[in-house]
Formats: sequence, C-alpha cells, structure tokens
Amino acid sequence: MLAAIEKCLFGVNRNKIIVDIATGYDEGNYGDLLARYIVEQLSGKQIIKHTGNNSYHLCSVGSVLNRNKMCSNTVVWGSGFLTPQTARYKIVLTKIRQYLRGKVGQPVYLAVRGRKTREILLKAGYVCPEIYADPALIMPKLYFPKINTKFKLGVVLHWSQEKFASMFNNIEGVRVININRKYSEINSFIDEILSCNYILSSSLHGLIIANAYKIPCVRLKIEKVPIATSEEKDDFKFEDYVSGLNLCKEDKEKPDYVFHTLTLKPGVKRLDLMDLVKAQATNREFVINLTPLVQAFPFLASAYKGKEFHV
Repeated sequence: MLAAIEKCLFGVNRNKIIVDIATGYDEGNYGDLLARYIVEQLSGKQIIKHTGNNSYHLCSVGSVLNRNKMCSNTVVWGSGFLTPQTARYKIVLTKIRQYLRGKVGQPVYLAVRGRKTREILLKAGYVCPEIYADPALIMPKLYFPKINTKFKLGVVLHWSQEKFASMFNNIEGVRVININRKYSEINSFIDEILSCNYILSSSLHGLIIANAYKIPCVRLKIEKVPIATSEEKDDFKFEDYVSGLNLCKEDKEKPDYVFHTLTLKPGVKRLDLMDLVKAQATNREFVINLTPLVQAFPFLASAYKGKEFHV
C-alpha cells in the first residue's frame, strides 16, 4: 500500500502530487476545484492534474469513483460514487476491459465520502476502512472569514441547471451564486455563501459548504430535470454524503442530520420562495469530528500531523 501511495508523487524531489481533477485545472465546477485546493493546503505540495493514463493518482473531493476507477491505479481519500454500482459482473467486465486497454491496476482506499460508497466497495471485494466524510467539510479550518450577511437566500444551481437561474432573478433578498468558478475564486465562493442567511442548492457542494459553515440549507430539485439520468441516481450522492456526515458526529446522542428537499417547476418564479425555504431548511446540531479523515490523508504536512479537526 505504501509503495502505491508513493507513486502518486511526481518530480525529482517528489514534491508534486498527481490528483484526479474532474474539471479544468484553473476553472470549472467548484466541488471539483476543491480537489486541487484541499490537497494543496493539507500537503503544501504542488498539484498535477491526472491525464487519464495508468499512473497512480489521488482521488479526493467529488463523485469521481466509477467502475473504471475501481479497476485502476488510484488512491482514494474522501471520494464517492456518482451513482449506485450494484452489479458485480459489470465490475468484472470493466476489469477485463481495463486489462485489454493496459490500464488495469490495484486501487487503495484510505477514506470514502459515505457508507453507501464503502458498501459498494466491500461487495466488490475491496478493503476499505471505516473513515468517512467529504473533505470539503474541512474548509472552515482552512478559511473562515467574517462576512456580514446581506441576503436572505443564496441559490446555488448544479452546473447542468444554470439555465434556470432566471427563476430566481428579481426576488427580494435572493442571490444566485455561480457554481462554476475560477480557481482564484475558491474563497470568494465561500464569502458569497456566508453572505446569505439560508442556502437553496441543487449542487451537492453548495449544500456541503453550507453544512460546513453551519448555514441552514435546503436541497433544490427542478421538476423533471434531474442532474443524473434517473431519480435514484440523482439521490445517491446526496444520501452517501449525509451517511458519512452523520457517522462523523462527535456526540453520538445528537440526532442525525437530514436534507429536506424543495421541488420547483422549471421556469416558474415563486415569490413565496423565502417562506418555502424557511419551512424546509435544516442545520446540523452536532460537531463533526474530521480528525480520522485528515490524519488518513497520505501526504499531510507536518503542521497538521497529530492535530484534532473539529468543525
């Protein structure tokens, strides 16, 4: 395992990490850009985007796991599956296909986003420790500004649903927050989230950042416009994330956190939007213990080693 992890390092001085970034290196979907940002911050090393070859690489933030990843040279720390992977025979067929392509490998699992992801891996015969959480929850330990709230509600649309932004224009107190960012805007996204009293988001990482900074939030669905190809697949990554979040409760007696969902018709502007959100919004009532996740990070800088991480 250690040898495989070391192969994620690159350069003469081994001071660069090869990371799977499911978007552009300098611009793209916010949650995917966090894969670069958080690994940079925790390691102090430069990040190189994985090119898709058969080299070992690190998977961190995002729903980047799939059958190909399960059969390749990847080191997984905090990632999850986008959709359920229930058919074991398909994994076997994928492994054969990867072998024929010269890309078959042996993955290493250090931590995953949630229980549902781990269950898939265990059923497929892999070893995966019971260490959970989306690494984006660490953000308050890396960046916590003091921002005055200016808006009643921030709306974060999944990148595939940005065409519906006009539904929320000209509603008093509502701010639409763009999920597609430049890498230089990693922290300004959080500033915009913190400027709002509530968050309504169809993007998972819009909700995760709200959870991390303890802002009440609601999951948004656009009726008959799924972000995946079916309702089951649409819900999977949200359910996986929440399962991991609840498993990181410091006080196990506290109630589990749940997302409530608000479904809106496409193109229909709701002037009572704020009332609908207030009626559904939830906030976590517990401290999250992210220490196991952080200490499982394979390239942790000395400044973070042995330290507790609670948000």
